[in-house]
Amino acid sequence: MKIEVLMSTMFFEREKSDYLENMNLETDMIIGNQTDSISEEMFVHKKHKVKILSRSDRGVGLNRNVSLFSSDADVVVFADNDVVYKKGYSKIIEDYYKKNKKADVVIFNFKERRGEESFKDINVKNGKASFRDLSKFGTYAITARRMSLLRNRLSFSLLFGGGAMYSHGEDTIFLYDCYRKGLNIYLSSETIGEVTHRESTWYHGVTEKSIVDQGVLYKTLFPKWYKLAILCHLFRHYDMYRNMGSFSHIYTIMNEA
Repeated sequence: MKIEVLMSTMFFEREKSDYLENMNLETDMIIGNQTDSISEEMFVHKKHKVKILSRSDRGVGLNRNVSLFSSDADVVVFADNDVVYKKGYSKIIEDYYKKNKKADVVIFNFKERRGEESFKDINVKNGKASFRDLSKFGTYAITARRMSLLRNRLSFSLLFGGGAMYSHGEDTIFLYDCYRKGLNIYLSSETIGEVTHRESTWYHGVTEKSIVDQGVLYKTLFPKWYKLAILCHLFRHYDMYRNMGSFSHIYTIMNEA
């Protein structure tokens, strides 16, 4: 079974980066690199092939799709440039897919932290993922059988995510698309790495645009009952929007997005 890491990043420079040394790479890798030029480079890092696909287009969804369509792996492992893998991660992934032949997509546990916080598990559940589980995970926790995605014409939205028209949500849309296409999505509590979230390159606090983006995301995810989804979201998270106006004002902006 061939496993390949597909990492999305910006302005990657091989000569100046220590990322590959720090991430504990045990498999081949494709780096989708958003930069100001178009080029391809291949080299070997500790016996593993690494391909850099540099593109001048912007949008994390496009970046991930370029890597996905360039891969020839059996199982792809989506990654960001702040991930450090656990030693033995490749065997954990391979063993899971070999044991569970029905699994099309597997979301593994990561140790996650923001800033100086303590690391926390993002997933402690095992078994088949429910519809309600799918909004909880970032792309870096997602692995998939490549052919299951291609046979079902599944890829990442070009409209959502860092660098795109709407600033976030491509990971959630991707998982919901997989679910609606009938793919078998599983959760595993086995930890394959850790991630420390640094300052975002696109998120700079709540703005009117981020409120609109959230509304558009819910309309995309739940076209028949987005109003209820927005209402539930605001009941849980209104404190983060309080400085932008009243509950009804924020609700109206999201609904009219």
